[in-house]
Amino acid sequence: MTERNLHQDMTEAERRISNVALMGQVVALDTARARVRVQAGPITTGWLPFATVRAGLDRTWHPSEPGEQVLLVAPGGDLNQGVVVGSIYRAEHPAPADSADISRTLFKDGAVMEYDRAQHHWRLAVPAGGKIVLQIGATTLELRDDGTTFSTPKLLADAAESTFTGTVLVKKLFTYLKGLVGKGSGGAGASIEGDIQVNGNVSATGSIMDAGGNSNHHSH
Repeated sequence: MTERNLHQDMTEAERRISNVALMGQVVALDTARARVRVQAGPITTGWLPFATVRAGLDRTWHPSEPGEQVLLVAPGGDLNQGVVVGSIYRAEHPAPADSADISRTLFKDGAVMEYDRAQHHWRLAVPAGGKIVLQIGATTLELRDDGTTFSTPKLLADAAESTFTGTVLVKKLFTYLKGLVGKGSGGAGASIEGDIQVNGNVSATGSIMDAGGNSNHHSH
């Protein structure tokens, strides 16, 4: 082996060693193939796979995006076999939390998914105009900034006491089993349209009047 060949071999070996692990930024994302291109100094790689949390029967999808700082590992220094193994914070995109007790994901649109193990506090927030949907089969809970819709074949509210601070509208049959108690305030009373059938006695401390002016005290 000539000195020139030896120098070339050493240069190639040094290049491969320097390429084993590289810091760079994603410059392109191919979502259909789950591949990215990374620029590390003067080097721009070909399309490379990126690591994810799970990629078997359970799978996750949260790809690296252009401008994201990543760590690229290339077995044997061969960039054609490179894999993006993770992302690294930088000044433009700092860590979204500063506590060891908090697990937090901050999304581009301002949405937040967070759990604070010290406070036992789970928080999921999306911007106005968005919605949160929970679904199990035919049961769906949809949360929006203008209201909430809960659709389910059957609802059992097992609570010792319930309070509604606003108006309540029941569109179909209303049935109660343990009596009915209520009162009006501010001059409000009860108004019923339709016939009433009572199987039992009716007691009133005041007058009961019909349209003809007859009362419960009227006698013939």
